[in-house]
Amino acid sequence: MDRLILIVSRFAAFIIDLVVFGVVYIIASDLGAYAYLLGYIAIFLYRFIMQGRYGQTLGMMLLKIRLNKYSYKIALKREIYRIASSFYYIGYIYAIFDKKLRTFHDISSGTYVDYVDKELEEVRDNKIIFYISSFLLVISIIKGTSRFFINEIGLFGLNRFLTSDEYYQSFEGDNLLSLSQDELYLKTVGRKYTAVIKEGEKKVIYRISNKLKYTEVYRLNTNGNELVGEYKFKVDFPIQFIDSGDFKRESCFCAITPKGELILFSNWGDIYAKTKILNKDVINLKTGDIDRDGLDEIAILNRNADIEIYKLMDGKLNLIFSGKIGEDILPYAFLIDDGIIVLSKGQNKINIYKYDFKDYSFRYVFKKEIKIKEISNIFKFGEGYLINYIGRNNMTFKVGNIQVFEALDNNFKLKYNFGERPARRYSYMVRIVENVVDLDDDGKEEIIVKSVGKDDVMGHAYRVEVYKQNNILLMINKLLSWWA
Repeated sequence: MDRLILIVSRFAAFIIDLVVFGVVYIIASDLGAYAYLLGYIAIFLYRFIMQGRYGQTLGMMLLKIRLNKYSYKIALKREIYRIASSFYYIGYIYAIFDKKLRTFHDISSGTYVDYVDKELEEVRDNKIIFYISSFLLVISIIKGTSRFFINEIGLFGLNRFLTSDEYYQSFEGDNLLSLSQDELYLKTVGRKYTAVIKEGEKKVIYRISNKLKYTEVYRLNTNGNELVGEYKFKVDFPIQFIDSGDFKRESCFCAITPKGELILFSNWGDIYAKTKILNKDVINLKTGDIDRDGLDEIAILNRNADIEIYKLMDGKLNLIFSGKIGEDILPYAFLIDDGIIVLSKGQNKINIYKYDFKDYSFRYVFKKEIKIKEISNIFKFGEGYLINYIGRNNMTFKVGNIQVFEALDNNFKLKYNFGERPARRYSYMVRIVENVVDLDDDGKEEIIVKSVGKDDVMGHAYRVEVYKQNNILLMINKLLSWWA
């Protein structure tokens, strides 16, 4: 019974002392990931000073427990080796089986914890546990550092070189009250606001701003490291999905309106063609040369795996395919890549289906399974793919990971991790991938993202950012991703 009471007392003291971390974190929360780091530094120094001087923290004083011996050297060693104990909590679990309830950091610093009124004893060193602790300490530091750079800082291996002002988007015209979390994502945070148009030999980012009954279109010009919006025109309909492609030997926009109309229009606002789509519950719209004739087509996929493919022919948008892709699946993302790649959710994994499009019909190529729970979009990235996921529900309640942002190789294996952003820890910036395109024709794609600000689960306020790849940092990212 005494052992159980001492275990509870130590745990309670540990929880009380975490207040120090919480206070520092709240005060410095605007610093983002660094607030989390400052909280850890603060609680490390607090424990080191208190235990070095008094052999007790404030939590231990309240519970009337203390170290059997103490000094600043012992306290420093104890707090460093606490990192080893925290490795999957192995060092804490071991204490249950130790005669003196010693954790790995107790044993490694030559101490134990007991009640202040107990007669203190000397204990023998345990060299085996010390060596195990030292090994776990090295592994934990490497793993923890890797996780901090990959997940807390994020985007390691990418250099941001263009940033816009903060823009604002209204959702007043949308009926959002009775939607599921997935539908809310597509209507709010997940809505795509940019498309890339080729003007002569130059690729230019355009941004849309939806109003209640119309849409404003802005050209984003570069000024040093800034993206500066230039108003170009408005179209007399709101837009739910937007993309761009080469449909008539000329780069132009395509979009879907809330009334279910597919519109093709130029970068000066002229409407080339429009038609009524068949599908409801659209997941996304993508463009690409699916029939390999040198011109792009428009593919529209809905939740029931019904797909429509439109081609501009003689000035009209003609439906060249409508129906099921293949398997009876519930898709939620797709990509045109020498055919069509469709993502479907499985049991704690993603099923990836590849279909070829020949003679105006789909033919099954392969199926793969990857152990990723969530993906909301996929893009071609070099020889592989870039995947992105934003957990809007996680943003609301600040639990779990709110973001997955990873590069996969052509076998859908992890290549680079650009950040699994935790929702619970700090005022975050969530980055939703809008496009992957070689803007400057240097042979490497840039990543265009929409960066949503602190606590904005709807995505009202955002910035457009463009990132370049950094080869040296990407090599380091590979190592960090492996350890993280």
